[in-house]
Amino acid sequence: MTAQLLADGLLTGLIYGLTALGLALVFGVMRIFNLAHGAFYALGGLLTYTLVTRAGLDVWAALPVVMAAAFALGLAVEHTLVGPVRGHAIAVTVLTLGLGVGAEQVMQALWGAAALSLPPAAPVLAWAGATLDAARLAAGACALALAGLTALGLRTRLGTVVRFTAQDPEGAQLVGINTDRVQMLVFGAAAALAGAAGNLTATWQALSPAMGRLPLVVSLAVVVVGGPGNIPATMGAGVFLGVAAVLSGYYLAPGWSYLTPLAAIVVSLLVRPSGWGGAPARRD
Repeated sequence: MTAQLLADGLLTGLIYGLTALGLALVFGVMRIFNLAHGAFYALGGLLTYTLVTRAGLDVWAALPVVMAAAFALGLAVEHTLVGPVRGHAIAVTVLTLGLGVGAEQVMQALWGAAALSLPPAAPVLAWAGATLDAARLAAGACALALAGLTALGLRTRLGTVVRFTAQDPEGAQLVGINTDRVQMLVFGAAAALAGAAGNLTATWQALSPAMGRLPLVVSLAVVVVGGPGNIPATMGAGVFLGVAAVLSGYYLAPGWSYLTPLAAIVVSLLVRPSGWGGAPARRD
């Protein structure tokens, strides 16, 4: 059972890491926490369900469609709602929280409140006492691949512009960079990563409008623990918290799946506020 829980936690943690990666990008560039991020995750899962059951697409064929839809929706949300209040942290926090709740209600009206599920897409594999389906292993590998592509993207010319905007927004504006457009693109890319994470869980997780709640909580913890701007640390923190959430939820109580990430946030803020993947905070 322990081997099974560790395997489940590892693969779940990779999905959490991918989800948190988008949240970390938004925080690193825009200095805001997007509390509607979990809604994009849920949209990814539910849209995948519709594409598979209604359009006849394979889960993997649905992935680029889901990412494109989440990207476009993210651009629209940032341009029309988040952008106008971007400079006011409290307003953005309240706004994105309301957007998350409202989006969940809209998805409930479209897909219903009952949990939906897709049949497993691949045969079951057994290794080291753990039983896993091949689709879940492929989902973990795809999460790593998308994280790697994100890291490579940040090394391109556009990625350099994004990093410059994150480090010095005023300086970026002085050299002619449209920082508003950069931030909108980053918000859209983050939504696409969350949608991809929701797609990757579609064959082994119950799909519902509320499915993004736990990933949002864990993603916030991952960003705090791993530190923004460090992709390896973000993925590593996702795996750590995924394993911790699965183990505590099984051996203690199901509610600890939520409490463990929250405890990690508190401990990290007290011990290392800059995150374990960043430079230690100075104490003057």
